[in-house]
Amino acid sequence: MYNMFLNHYVLKSCRRATPFLNIGRRTITRTTIIHNNNNNNIYDDLKHENNNNDNDDLDENEELKMMILKNALQYVPQFGWTVEALAAGAEEAGLPPVSHGVISRGPVELVEYFSTISTNKAIEESKKYFEETLDENSTDRSDNTLSQTDKIKFATRKRLEMIEPYTDSWPQAMALGALPQNVPSTMKNISNTIDSLWKISGDYSDSNSTSYYTKRGILSGIYVSTEMYMLTDTSKDYSDTWDFLDRQVDNVLNVSADVQHIPQIAGTVNSSVSTLFSTGMSMAMEVLNDRGGINSSDKMADSEGVEDKKQ
Repeated sequence: MYNMFLNHYVLKSCRRATPFLNIGRRTITRTTIIHNNNNNNIYDDLKHENNNNDNDDLDENEELKMMILKNALQYVPQFGWTVEALAAGAEEAGLPPVSHGVISRGPVELVEYFSTISTNKAIEESKKYFEETLDENSTDRSDNTLSQTDKIKFATRKRLEMIEPYTDSWPQAMALGALPQNVPSTMKNISNTIDSLWKISGDYSDSNSTSYYTKRGILSGIYVSTEMYMLTDTSKDYSDTWDFLDRQVDNVLNVSADVQHIPQIAGTVNSSVSTLFSTGMSMAMEVLNDRGGINSSDKMADSEGVEDKKQ
């Protein structure tokens, strides 16, 4: 009886001290009885209860983050890739502006969120288009009238078109991605995008093969160079950018199909990607500094300031 009372008291004390454990009266009674049968079970049960609640908290935080990020995108044209956009996104969701603090890494997470949903949308649109071009009288995908080169052009263009509404502020997004602490996630996003473009275009090379990395390295160079061209393109509907993309794919991708050229092409692409990435990041930083410096994106936005800007 004494042990039962002591256990009940300890669990109630834990509940008061750590309410996040969400230990209900039913749980206390059940675990107390179990303890009389097995001294270890009570701790296992409490740990299990705690883990379940932690998982629930993680799910809720993730949902909250997604909601804020989704809402924040509409404010990027107004505020850029900044804390202000995140705070406005939180307000849009009916939350206090400071709720954006759940997005622990700040505006770069907005950039990464945009990159992920843009790639997914481009892949979905490409898949739909490719399926529509199948011979109506055949379900055999080998009858597809589009070549792999045509598919690469289409899918890559679709992905780059996602940037169109944000070209004015995209250098700022690139600068955020180029910060040392963000480079690993930036490179991972680029890698995932390029891999997705190849796969939707029908390439399922073995990841252990040389051609797998060569193809993805080559398309990375084409993608980055076209992205940079796009930021300085003043032609109507970015027509010059799409012509540039077509030429790059025709000149580089088709030549690389010759196995004898793979080492040379791969070396050139690696050098070009590094140069383009460095140049692009320098340009992005320069533009960002002209707009007030990158530190401005790390400042906390108060509700009055955001509200004034929204009005």
